[in-house]
Amino acid sequence: MCGIAGIISFSDKPVSSEQLISMSEALRHRGPDGDGVWINAQKNVGLVHRRLAIIDLSDAAAQPMHYNDRYTIVYNGEIYNYIELRKNLEKQGYLFRTQSDTEVILASYDFKGEKCLSDFDGMFAFAIWDNKTRSLFVARDRFGEKPLFYYYDKEQFVFASEIKALTKTGINAEVNRASVDLFLRENRSNFETNTFFSNIHKIPRSHYGILHAGKLSIHRYYNLEYKTQIRYHNDEDYAGHFRELFELSLKRRLRSDVPVATSFSGGLDSSGIVCMLHKMHPELNYTLFSARFDDSEKDEGKWMKYVTDNVHFPQVNKWIDPDEISEVIEKIVYHCELPVGSTSVCAQYLLMENINKNGVKVILDGQGADEMLGGYGHYRYHYLNDWLYQFKIGAYYREKESYRNLYGKKLPTGIIPKLKLYLSKVIYPGKVDTPLYKSFKTALKDDMVNDLQLLLTYSDRNSMAHGIETRLPFLFHELVEYVFSLPKEQIYRSSITKYIYRNAMKSVIPDEIRLRKDKLGFAPPQDKWMHKFSLPSNSQLQKEGYALSENPWRNYIAEVFLKVAKEKF
Repeated sequence: MCGIAGIISFSDKPVSSEQLISMSEALRHRGPDGDGVWINAQKNVGLVHRRLAIIDLSDAAAQPMHYNDRYTIVYNGEIYNYIELRKNLEKQGYLFRTQSDTEVILASYDFKGEKCLSDFDGMFAFAIWDNKTRSLFVARDRFGEKPLFYYYDKEQFVFASEIKALTKTGINAEVNRASVDLFLRENRSNFETNTFFSNIHKIPRSHYGILHAGKLSIHRYYNLEYKTQIRYHNDEDYAGHFRELFELSLKRRLRSDVPVATSFSGGLDSSGIVCMLHKMHPELNYTLFSARFDDSEKDEGKWMKYVTDNVHFPQVNKWIDPDEISEVIEKIVYHCELPVGSTSVCAQYLLMENINKNGVKVILDGQGADEMLGGYGHYRYHYLNDWLYQFKIGAYYREKESYRNLYGKKLPTGIIPKLKLYLSKVIYPGKVDTPLYKSFKTALKDDMVNDLQLLLTYSDRNSMAHGIETRLPFLFHELVEYVFSLPKEQIYRSSITKYIYRNAMKSVIPDEIRLRKDKLGFAPPQDKWMHKFSLPSNSQLQKEGYALSENPWRNYIAEVFLKVAKEKF
């Protein structure tokens, strides 16, 4: 896990070593263990790397790394299956001088070109300069765990892990007014290629780019499909396959030459990671890091105890205080480079700060499970309406009854959704998804490939602000693809979310956690804290003519963003 940057000049002006060093300094927090700067002989290509040493701690694994007198790479992330890939490459005659996954990427690219991306189980953003073809190859992982931003004009292509590094080359980071407006109006913070700065863009997740002769072309290499393809005879077989893939994902994500710990909330997802670690390695202790809140409605301490009493891992609690958030809010926005959506992002930042103080570099986290396994409440309505849309009235009413039996109240469905269903059938006959109706599976996919991106941004920025690598076992692509090939009843059934996962965790997670009906999520008591975060009377938002939001947090944090953007970028 690291920070990367680079400049490719199309003009006669040579790449500046001073600018590269400034970019490196702007990314120091991402890689405090070392740095490297390389400029080619023609002085039109410069690459920067900040190192967070996790795998192969030797100097031989430092970057920029050169290979076969042809390729030079800067890379941020981890390829978790690098050991398996290395063995296959050795069979093809490739030799290795390091134990790093970086060198495996280079050999894989030499062997397969851009098709190597399909072989990687990992999170990554990297750039490879090919001295033979005089081209740059850049790529991001399937789900967008690792960032890659760029500025591009007729004179240069500049890229970096974070926007703040781009501005060190003299690029003017002008606030994108349209993005701020969308945030205030619709709470939108994630865009496929745009950012909150008008002249800076990002390589989309699941894409690679090729820069050749001053021309940039961007291509998709991965697309997540949601089609029912796998059919087993019973729930146990479905759950068994899920558990095998989940355990494989954890096994690979424990590969590290430094200690690994895990974040722990007491919820279903983080509890699964903790309990599986204990089952896989009962002789080891994995430190649990938790964010705690002095609020009985939001703090999950009582749920955590069900797990910690069973696994006996040491736990380190970070009690989150709103005054502490106020003190660091500008730092948080500076690192995230956008107006953050809630105080939960701030709590995550403070948790990561505490993890760093305890000397930990690698943390496991449960992000991605809710989007993949239907963990949010709004999925209930899509699932319910699927039965109505298919005229399976009996199944529709059985599902409503299941909700009432489980929660002791009716699931409010309303007349508007039913009207939309009817109109969708009339206007778009024979179509599964229309502008008026979104099926259960499509709702999951949309969140998986869109909404999850923002959470992954927060995860990357908050952890890397403190030199910590976050690994996400639920985002093993083979596990995701397996879930996306299942019948929907394996994901949600009888008002039970994450159906297959709960079955897979039998005898692993304590039943008090495994069978939980409620879901708090990682949510501080923001409403009670809101008086701490107010818009000043002479706000920049109003001076610049922005239409204020009805949501006070959005106004407050947008104001902070404008201040940070003006002063720091």
